[in-house]
Amino acid sequence: MVNDHQQLVFAGGVNEGAADALEQAIFSKLGTVHTLVLDSPGGWIGEGRRMAEVVKEHKLNTHFEQECMSACTLLAGHERSVLTR
Repeated sequence: MVNDHQQLVFAGGVNEGAADALEQAIFSKLGTVHTLVLDSPGGWIGEGRRMAEVVKEHKLNTHFEQECMSACTLLAGHERSVLTR
């Protein structure tokens, strides 16, 4: 995960520990994250649901430019956007 103080990038699988890692990354930036940028082939549905709860709790927007498959699609933010080509 990478953070530019407004965007947090989640790249990789929605696997065990991803929700906890997301929560820790958000808290490490003290409320400055507004958008979660997704790039994921998906993964575990249960972990995706836990990540979705984190997104909802923090009222994050979500955006993707590359890939958001399987469990990643559960991460619907307050506002959602996609890069179209």
